[in-house]
Amino acid sequence: MAKKIPNIIKADIINKITQKGISSSDASDILDDVLNAVIDGLIEEKEFKIKGFGTFNKLSKKQRIGRNLKTGEKTIIKARDTVSFHISKLFKAELNKD
Repeated sequence: MAKKIPNIIKADIINKITQKGISSSDASDILDDVLNAVIDGLIEEKEFKIKGFGTFNKLSKKQRIGRNLKTGEKTIIKARDTVSFHISKLFKAELNKD
């Protein structure tokens, strides 16, 4: 079995910010503002870049025919928007540093 990797949750990020001397409520507001900026940027611009981190892209997927693997029944998968993330070269280098 694969080893389970722990998740980083919003509270973990807030705790990390509070270590810099910012109050918990201010840290929560800052994080909410950043996340809302990412969401708004994706909705309006279709791309959101954070230098040294990466780029979030909004992708529009077309309607297509899918198949239920258990029954073999064909079904229509509706058109939808999704998000992809491409890591920056700096982040990738830091991640793969030995």
